[in-house]
Amino acid sequence: MLSALLKRSCQRPLCLLPPALFCLTLLCCLLPTAQAVPLTLTLAYADIESFPYQAGNGIEPANPPGIAVELIQQAAADLGIKVNFLRMPGRRVLSEMEEGHVDGGFIYSYNSDRIRSGVYPLLEGKPDRSRRLATLHYVLYRRMHDKVSWDGSQFSHLSTPLGANTGYSVVADLRRQGVNVEEARSTAQNIQKLRSGRLDAYVAQAIVVDAYLAGAKITDIEKIAPPVSSKDYFLMFSHQFYASNSQLAEALWKHLGEIRDRATEQLAKRYQD
Repeated sequence: MLSALLKRSCQRPLCLLPPALFCLTLLCCLLPTAQAVPLTLTLAYADIESFPYQAGNGIEPANPPGIAVELIQQAAADLGIKVNFLRMPGRRVLSEMEEGHVDGGFIYSYNSDRIRSGVYPLLEGKPDRSRRLATLHYVLYRRMHDKVSWDGSQFSHLSTPLGANTGYSVVADLRRQGVNVEEARSTAQNIQKLRSGRLDAYVAQAIVVDAYLAGAKITDIEKIAPPVSSKDYFLMFSHQFYASNSQLAEALWKHLGEIRDRATEQLAKRYQD
């Protein structure tokens, strides 16, 4: 399909091609013979819901699958590339990517420990936020009218551990601040522990927890401002894939950045109750 598309494209003046196809046609002309454009990318993401960016739980993509999944599908389709999505535990995504068993994984914030697993889009050696998939805000949740608080620099009135989701990058951030963190695999588990008094508070992605609380009709948990942190999230590629297909990876990252804001605004309507 891709080769036929490119063949037809080469028969037309480049100035008449749609922008995305122009970029891919030019890219393919510049690629060395050994760096052929793959017809299909295999990308992995976690089997735990991170609504609305990753919808549903389990090894099968949900319908609809989530904003991040659809955003990648759209950007890849614009470049004539198919994507095969796999779901698995978040830590396994990183290990499979590190071993080169998948071409990439998402949706990950920048973490120096993850550099051994894959490649981020960089600008002058730093994560290039113009090519991010999303920006997510981590906030503090507590039992209604409790005294636990966050003033933008430190926590107060903590007597039991602070809850967080296993594998989230904010866990390391909190521990660097000297905070006692207790991890659980899911939002539901952390909220249950918070409501039962096993945790004083819970730090998590606002967009995920807000959707969970609304869906479960839980009204005895409140969100405290300001955010504990805000992080950009990216599609990563394995070192093996990037070494052989760097120009393709860069082109996909670039196109994701170009369509992200407009496409996310349109896609978000599908995930509003």
